[in-house]
Amino acid sequence: MIKLWASVFIVLTFVFSAAAQNSSPKTVTDFYYLLPEKFFAPSEYTPGKPTLRNYRKSAIKTEDVKNGFLEIQEPAVEGWAEVAIFKKTDGKYIVGISQTGCGPSCAGDVIFLSYEKGNWQEITGQVFPEITEAQVNAAYKRNKVGKDNQSGQLVYQLPRTGTTIKVKTGDDDAPEVVLFEFGWNGAKFVLKSK
Repeated sequence: MIKLWASVFIVLTFVFSAAAQNSSPKTVTDFYYLLPEKFFAPSEYTPGKPTLRNYRKSAIKTEDVKNGFLEIQEPAVEGWAEVAIFKKTDGKYIVGISQTGCGPSCAGDVIFLSYEKGNWQEITGQVFPEITEAQVNAAYKRNKVGKDNQSGQLVYQLPRTGTTIKVKTGDDDAPEVVLFEFGWNGAKFVLKSK
């Protein structure tokens, strides 16, 4: 009888464990905890001390689950990261990650990932248009931001509310100006006229 209960317990443990692993993430925080290190590597993390999940949890500065937004601030990093989810027309989500490093000017990048049955795929080129140097120069000129002694570094601000990404100047000696806005249409980001 004891062997039968032990067998049932083992089977139930396996079933519940498999179900938990196959359940889809539902919140921005769920997606953040699942991000592979190759897409979101913590800067000061030592494997096992603490667990990666606990380390990531400790780096959350702002958690807005309702709006699908996180701001991440690691202790030893000059800069920040943002994670946001965007709902597709088919009801699935893509995950946006913006990382900004400063010192003294700020520069950032943005990537987008899809998640399907435990597999992550980088899809930035499919959903977010490339910003060319010519577009950056034209935006500086249009916004009357001098560019002679500035690097033209960009900072990508993911939305805490809404679905519009703002791309700003990142130069230390330039005023912070929104140069571009990209709106999410359920399939990709589209440049809004500015």
